[in-house]
Amino acid sequence: MHSNQKKIILIEMILIGLLLITYITKTIQFEMVVIVTVIYLICFLGWFYFKNN
Repeated sequence: MHSNQKKIILIEMILIGLLLITYITKTIQFEMVVIVTVIYLICFLGWFYFKNN
């Protein structure tokens, strides 16, 4: 794994943790889920981009 891929994994873990915290505290909103999903998709695409570099 490249260092960029490790950074992407860290960002994804933070995003999942953020969603989990907002779910547990019952402050989760649809907009928050959409924003996190878009960021997660960008990380997912970045993972494959840096996989070949």
